Amino acid sequence: MPIRRLAHGYYSLLPTLLTFFGWLFALFQDGCDYVKVQGPIVAKIATQPNAPYLEAGRNAFREPQYNADSDSWSSEFVGGCLVYPEDEVTIDVYWNVSKGFDFISIVLGGTGALFLTFTWCCVFSRGTWRLAGVQVFMAGAFLL
Repeated sequence: MPIRRLAHGYYSLLPTLLTFFGWLFALFQDGCDYVKVQGPIVAKIATQPNAPYLEAGRNAFREPQYNADSDSWSSEFVGGCLVYPEDEVTIDVYWNVSKGFDFISIVLGGTGALFLTFTWCCVFSRGTWRLAGVQVFMAGAFLL
């Protein structure tokens, strides 16, 4: 007779690991590389002259560095992100609501990942699974 080590079998490992790693990646991102911005706003925000683009996020942005050897601009993932200058970038209510939704999605995703981690050793009722499914769905919905 085989020994059952996981309460729901080995198939419960895949969603658990995917949710847990997705939560970790969302938690430990630097937050300044969501989109590449080009145009006249770059000259207003950038501290380096002639920067062709910026990598912008919700809370901060990153500037590319000019490489004279290859005669090109590239973004380095070292160092900190730069905070938006308050005189050039208007942070309105929609911006603050998106930051709040980002926080809510990290909290819901983290508790969903924690719940799925406990499924390795515990058996939960159907209602608890529905609650966890709604929770993980809402975490994804708040990220949109």
